[in-house]
Amino acid sequence: MNKVKTFFLALSMVPWFLFGQSNFYMSNQTVDDCEGFFFDSDNGITPLDYGHSEDLTFSICPLGADSITIVFNDFCTEINNDVLRFFDGPDTFSSPIGLNFSGQIQIPPITTTSGCLTIHFRSDASVSCTGWSAQWEAVIDEPSDGILTSVSNPLCQSNLARFTIDQAIDCAALDTAIGQVFGPSGQINVVQVNSLNCQGGATQEIEVVLSQNFNTNGQYTISLTTEVEDACGQRWPINFFGGFEINDCPLDVILYNNLDTVCRGQTIGLYADALNASGPVNYTWDPPLPNSPGDHFLTADSSRWYNVTVSDGVAPPGTDSVFVFVIDTFSMPQPFALCQSSSDTFLIAQPPGGYWEGPGVNSIGRLRPWNAPPGDHWIRYYAQGCADSFLVTINPMNIWSWDGYLFCQGSNTVIDLLSSPAGGVFSGAGITDPIQGLWDPSLAGPGNHVITYSTGLCPDDYITMTVENPTVQLADTLCVNDERHTLDVSPRGGEFYGNGITNWYWGWFDPSITGPGVHEVYYQTGDCIDTITILVQDVEAGPDRIYCPSQPNQLLVGVPSNGLWDGPGILSDSGLFDPGFSNGADSLAKITYTANGCVDTANVLVAYTRVTQDTLTFCGYDAVYDLNFDNTRRFPGPGGLWSGTGLLQNSEDGLLDLQALNPGYHNLVFTNNTCSDTMTLYREEEFVLSDTTFCALSSSSILNDNLPPGYWAGMGIVNPTNGLFSPANAGIGSYWIDYISPLGCFYSMNIQVDGPAPQPSILNFDAFYCFKDTTYVLSALPIGGVWGNAIADSLFNPTQFTPGLSTVSYTVGSGDCASTATLSTEVGLPLNAQILNADTAICNGDEFRVEAELTGGDVLNYSYSWSPDQGNVIAFIASPNQTLTYTFVASDGCSDPDTADLIVFVKPSPTLSFSTSDSSCLGEPGFVYVDVEPPANYIYSWDNSPFVSIDTFVGQAGDFVDVYVKNPLTNCFANGGGSIPAYPRVIADFTSIPNDECLDLINNSLSLLDQSSEGYQGSWIIGNVDSFAYEAGSPVEYSFEDTGTFPVHLYLTDIHGCSDSTTQTFCVEIASQIDAPTAFSPNFDGVNDVFLMKTRGISEEKLVIFDRWGNLVFQSSSGNDLSWNGFYMSQIAPMGNYVWKLSFYNEASKTQEIMMGSVTLVQ
Repeated sequence: MNKVKTFFLALSMVPWFLFGQSNFYMSNQTVDDCEGFFFDSDNGITPLDYGHSEDLTFSICPLGADSITIVFNDFCTEINNDVLRFFDGPDTFSSPIGLNFSGQIQIPPITTTSGCLTIHFRSDASVSCTGWSAQWEAVIDEPSDGILTSVSNPLCQSNLARFTIDQAIDCAALDTAIGQVFGPSGQINVVQVNSLNCQGGATQEIEVVLSQNFNTNGQYTISLTTEVEDACGQRWPINFFGGFEINDCPLDVILYNNLDTVCRGQTIGLYADALNASGPVNYTWDPPLPNSPGDHFLTADSSRWYNVTVSDGVAPPGTDSVFVFVIDTFSMPQPFALCQSSSDTFLIAQPPGGYWEGPGVNSIGRLRPWNAPPGDHWIRYYAQGCADSFLVTINPMNIWSWDGYLFCQGSNTVIDLLSSPAGGVFSGAGITDPIQGLWDPSLAGPGNHVITYSTGLCPDDYITMTVENPTVQLADTLCVNDERHTLDVSPRGGEFYGNGITNWYWGWFDPSITGPGVHEVYYQTGDCIDTITILVQDVEAGPDRIYCPSQPNQLLVGVPSNGLWDGPGILSDSGLFDPGFSNGADSLAKITYTANGCVDTANVLVAYTRVTQDTLTFCGYDAVYDLNFDNTRRFPGPGGLWSGTGLLQNSEDGLLDLQALNPGYHNLVFTNNTCSDTMTLYREEEFVLSDTTFCALSSSSILNDNLPPGYWAGMGIVNPTNGLFSPANAGIGSYWIDYISPLGCFYSMNIQVDGPAPQPSILNFDAFYCFKDTTYVLSALPIGGVWGNAIADSLFNPTQFTPGLSTVSYTVGSGDCASTATLSTEVGLPLNAQILNADTAICNGDEFRVEAELTGGDVLNYSYSWSPDQGNVIAFIASPNQTLTYTFVASDGCSDPDTADLIVFVKPSPTLSFSTSDSSCLGEPGFVYVDVEPPANYIYSWDNSPFVSIDTFVGQAGDFVDVYVKNPLTNCFANGGGSIPAYPRVIADFTSIPNDECLDLINNSLSLLDQSSEGYQGSWIIGNVDSFAYEAGSPVEYSFEDTGTFPVHLYLTDIHGCSDSTTQTFCVEIASQIDAPTAFSPNFDGVNDVFLMKTRGISEEKLVIFDRWGNLVFQSSSGNDLSWNGFYMSQIAPMGNYVWKLSFYNEASKTQEIMMGSVTLVQ
């Protein structure tokens, strides 16, 4: 359906006042305008803003709108709070469209198809914005063509017809409609349309006034055209089509006869054509004939009238008559008999002035019996266009000689004369046996002898037998193109024979048979033979020729070559011919060729090649066309050649395969004598019309809208120009419909109009079927229906349906008349067996997990099997040693089993073996070689290094190397490792006591403990000064006397000369030490009488001692005297605890330090 659509322009670019459309603001209202500008309410506190707390609904509902589209140019609202919504319908209860729009966004075009667009806007009580500007446009359906239905069949001799329309139409539009009526009377113009019963300016009833009255019964179609205006002011053309019948005009009958005047007994044909009958027709004939239009064939015995009355049960009967005049005045001879030897007879018949035909008779009626063969013969007489005949019997009576009738005087051969009928008597000179008819020329003697044959039943018959020596022409000269030549002999009666003889009696010689040269023919009379020599001279101008005037001069060739040419266009007697001698005009030149006294003639046609049939048109179904002269009018001819597409044979009379040509124009070229002309062909597309079935309840429809404009004809066609067919007008039945193409080609289709079918029912259909390839035969009533939904011929196979709920249908009837029964069943899911692994290739010895999955079917009854057998499992670990296929078979006891295959290709894996160098000391050069089977171009990774093609690792004795061997073609690998052989490693190792970081001069003793292995002999070297012999497992004791760093070396060798050494470094540092007693008793007993501090590794000592109250009781700054005798102020200090403090410089740490402590004085 065509629609009108307006393409929106950007509103910001075109001033609104230029559009001529109305402005609408957001409010509670419904409008029916087809287009308009749409804005927010502009009721805001801020100018041009929308108002606060708005809740408005605006609906757009143009009458008859197919769709409405609104396009926004700008949009701004408070986001999430002030919201614009759209609905496809007349209110907010309709289907929502899109989102709730707010904020500053670009709203996409909004389109509705319900006929209305509803817009709702809600704002809150606070912030507002500028709102929006938009434009809407409605798309209105183009009105559909209307159907006219006749209120009642119009009356004959009336020019009025009334119709109802299937839709309400504006009365003013109907009153201006124009149109035509098509039917048996041809085209009738509509001169006026009157709208009836207008209500609200529209109606569905009209009266049509035609330019002439109806005068013929039959089916008529009517078409009207006018313009209507839609709700948006758009004007549309609209057509109305319908059909009706005229059945009250007296039947118009024409009686046809093939002959007005006939001969008595001749067959005549009668045919009655009822031009305007409706429905079944009855034919009543006088004389009585079958009840049909004919053709009727009957024998005319006398002149009379033939009458027919035709009725259809509706219109008044019609009659017609024809008179046939029978010629019956012939008077013929009565049958009679004659002998072949009888005299001529003249035949007489009435009416006079005719002519005769038959054996032995000429046109004027002279009957020569001897010129007719024996037997019965019908002799026919023609006069006044009629004919009659009678029977003549010719009885045999004949005598003849197969050996000739002339014999030389020396002949002595007895001749056996022949006769018919047998049993007669021969008489005459020379007859030696009158019964057998033997004649001897030597007995008869020279002269002419009459031989008589008598039977007594017919007049005698005679032949003349001559005995004489003939005079014979002995030689002659002829041209090869001479006419038939009669050889000169006297008397005649002998027999001529030889090459070129065409008549044995008359001696006719044809030189065209023998051709050039010397030829001998013979003339035999009895036993005598004469020879005649004939020279045939050759001359040949050749065949007739055709030239194009534009061809160059042509050299003509004749036979023999020494002849001379002459005639129009001959430039020289040697045969040079000018095709342009006639200045381009068609010309037929007669030229001659003379040689050896003979002349031959040839025709030369000079003409341009042309095809006078410029254009040929063909229907799409035409198959083959003969391009002969009658069909193409080509010139000149014969000869020539057709060329172009579709030719089955490229010859003078080309045969054209029209089906090999694409529809459209094509050119064929006819070429003759180097000239050519073009003929245009046009092949129409072959239109295929499919037979169609309609229901009588179906609405009118166009049978085929893909055809070029043509003409449709047949029952039910209500618009012959576009093929609009009305099943209701046609009625129930079968009808042939013709489409006549623009070229006048006829294409037919059959239309079956059916009535409504009864409601069918489906039997024996279960509610559930497993997905199994099994065919079930369903049944339904009534029989003869059509199964649907993948059921063919009542056969139901679950596998042809989608698993789940499926429906089968059984339909009786078709189209709008169909009645359908449906039943549903559940088709189980098919078993779907899958092996989750993809087809794979593994290396021999690899393992992998094969796992399958099964879905569908009856889960509770799954069972599995594998080939090779793995048991009723869903997964297993596979390690095949050869290529094979694992087949997984799954079943559930109901559905079709399903299988899945996994192909595992097993590739050979490498096998490693190692060889090495001989044992040596650790670190000395050596190698490891890997040998791999089966042989291949392997690559090697030694200790995870990049792959190389080297199969040998070169290293040091004692090295262990890992190797990864890979076949790059199969990606199979193996890994392993090997050592370069070495003697047991000599390990020089020891530990020490103490094993602190450094010794000092206080603790300066070091014990070296041997932890070596495989050592046989060696030495200890300490500080590169002192050396000791190595004894396995024996410790070494050593004391340092000075500070510093001292290396300790251990050197070892074994019995193979392999060695090792190790070195450890020991440091000896300065040590600081302070010893202070914790108590003393100054009682002078000689034991601990003095508090004495002993120091080492310090200097700059200063000692102070305090009592418990912080009083200084002793001090000393001498490093050599760090002792207190216990006296304070010349007295022994009281018992108790005293705190001492020592300040000093630490020589080891190189720092100034303080140490404090306490001592108890005891008395």
